[in-house]
Amino acid sequence: MGTYFRMFLIVVFLVLTVGFTIDLSDVRMEEMNYLLGKVDASQDVSNTLGILGKYELIKKRMEGGEQNITNYQLEAKIAALVSGEQVAGEKNVWKKQVYRVPVKFLLNAIRLALGKSIINPTEEDKIYHVLEIGYFWERNRKYTEANKVYNQVLSAPGLLPDMRAAVMVHKAFCHSMLSEYDISKALYEKVINLFPNTEAGQLSWKLLDFIESIERERAKVESEGMPDFDKAKQYYLLMNYRNSIKYYSIFLSQKQPDTLTNEARYFKGRSHEELGESDEAIAEYTRVIRDDKSRQWAKEANRRMLMLGEFYEQRKQIAEEAKKQLAAYQDMAFVNKVAAYATIVSNNSSLRSELYSGKQTGEPKRNATDD
Repeated sequence: MGTYFRMFLIVVFLVLTVGFTIDLSDVRMEEMNYLLGKVDASQDVSNTLGILGKYELIKKRMEGGEQNITNYQLEAKIAALVSGEQVAGEKNVWKKQVYRVPVKFLLNAIRLALGKSIINPTEEDKIYHVLEIGYFWERNRKYTEANKVYNQVLSAPGLLPDMRAAVMVHKAFCHSMLSEYDISKALYEKVINLFPNTEAGQLSWKLLDFIESIERERAKVESEGMPDFDKAKQYYLLMNYRNSIKYYSIFLSQKQPDTLTNEARYFKGRSHEELGESDEAIAEYTRVIRDDKSRQWAKEANRRMLMLGEFYEQRKQIAEEAKKQLAAYQDMAFVNKVAAYATIVSNNSSLRSELYSGKQTGEPKRNATDD
């Protein structure tokens, strides 16, 4: 009888040990995944998707042109997926935390015994809050503001390697969108060298390859004696928005046919939009809508105004006006296909009210990252 009892105790002990080990791993994974949001791995996926999706969208524009409706749909899907507070399974977070509390106490005791710092939920929350602001700016194409936040996070002591690597990838992405390719490549290479076994390190290989392939194509444009209009168009397609604006401006300073002028203004607006310069983009689109007698580029400008209103600046009056104009062009099929994704987008009201002023200029308030 005693033998059976001892065997029973051994089995119970093994079950408890296995259960504790699994839960311990769960807590450690929770530490690593905290880099992209609220103790939920889906946040990691959604933010990474934003970078991969953006580069993929640029490739599709190079291959199929700007006006392809599938490109608009892909852009809308990406914007919807990576916006707002996506915390799948948040209802179960409280239950998870209840049974993890004893494990966290024991884990912190082990860490203290090993001379390591304890897991501090307050510090985690602070880092998450700051990162959330960075992702908000990145989603809304305010890349300079996003990089300021990422620099703040990277300067914090004791960052986990996975978190540091992921933030560096986001910082590199923002630099690439600002046409700062050397800085972007250097950051991707640094992630590859310092964190080769992380997901961010593996992802950086693909992102670096994309940047280098785009650079090879830009080198061809620079070596060929193209007219200003063609060179500007190629620079736009090849993600060099600063040069695109420069050459479109040179082209527009000369007397040109109205059709080409409206096209140039549209793509100049697109370049401003990609750089997060929404006011400049809207000014160009408004002028195209007013001047384009053929209505071809006016329709495209209204499409972009709809995208700005629904997914980026959240200026609903812009979206509503664009819908009215597109209805006049009998372009409601486009509106229905794209605007359906806008219902997925959360206004993320608490963060948005903190970051945007009443005029929604897109400039961060002074204390936006001081929490």
